Amino acid sequence: MSMLTECSVGEGHRALVVDDEPVVGQIISRVLEQMGYQVDQALDGDQALGLAREAAYDVVVCDLLMPRVNGMALYDVWRDEAPRMARRTVFVTGDSLGAETSDFISRTGCRCIFKPFRLSELAEVVAEVEREQVA
Repeated sequence: MSMLTECSVGEGHRALVVDDEPVVGQIISRVLEQMGYQVDQALDGDQALGLAREAAYDVVVCDLLMPRVNGMALYDVWRDEAPRMARRTVFVTGDSLGAETSDFISRTGCRCIFKPFRLSELAEVVAEVEREQVA
């Protein structure tokens, strides 16, 4: 089964994509839409906070390193304000994990995908997050 063409794990669910690189955000959004998600996209952490206060998301795919409000800061806010959403966050990053980032990922238990990644890898990780929440 191709995760991109046959997976409907997101049907009826909402996803938030947070990435300061518009092209990357659009690619991630397309993958999630193919999985059945209704997708909102934020270009920065401030915009993501606003969207998340307006709607509940079933999955969040968030860049770790962004200007101003980065993925770590977003997670900390969601951990306090929206713990369900915090548990459903998948981080993406183009940088290798330094000690601080590695400790953060370990502490949160969230998944982290490294750019460049295969679209099927993204789909598989998102599907795993959905399955874990049902179990």
